[in-house]
Amino acid sequence: MATPVAIKGDTQAKTSSAKDAKDTSQSGAWGSTFINVTSGKKCKVNGKPVELEATAGWIYKGGIVKGPPDAPIPPFSDDASLKAGSSKLKDGGKNILVDGNKAQGKIDPANQIGVWSSQSKLKIG
Repeated sequence: MATPVAIKGDTQAKTSSAKDAKDTSQSGAWGSTFINVTSGKKCKVNGKPVELEATAGWIYKGGIVKGPPDAPIPPFSDDASLKAGSSKLKDGGKNILVDGNKAQGKIDPANQIGVWSSQSKLKIG
């Protein structure tokens, strides 16, 4: 079955709402730090370039580890990289992301980067 390709704006990061297991106070939280998306140079749909790959990062801040003595949890980061699968349609020799492509954070799988396609004009598969 054919799948819509990703165009500019379709790749997004979702931030986990889970608490770190060490965070006994349950007061820390994940926050998004960056999302970088590489767009194609040649192929466009409705005037928007296709998307080829992406990376995203998150940081966990806050929280307390129960003591004695209680201690703050130092901030730590998570990241994910999203790569397109192999396809016949390419942009500058690179594969194109499609609807449903997803990658999870290395530390918290609920930190995600994925494609939610906004168009159905160009499909591959």
